[in-house]
Amino acid sequence: MPQETCRECGSGDLAYGVKVCQSNETGHTGLQYRSGVIFSATERMLADLCKNCGTVQRFWVRRTDRPWQTKDA
Repeated sequence: MPQETCRECGSGDLAYGVKVCQSNETGHTGLQYRSGVIFSATERMLADLCKNCGTVQRFWVRRTDRPWQTKDA
């Protein structure tokens, strides 16, 4: 359940599910997962944002069932 008020300023003016993107066209900023034997893909990150003070309340992804690539993999 999303937070209803900003933890920094107490405002209730929050934007939920804002896309986290790069300013160029090289792809998405997100968490990397393996999508095949050789290939990997990126799960887009989203953010919940306070529109009053600009504090990012959280980062999250929609799909959590990916084979995430970690530094050990």
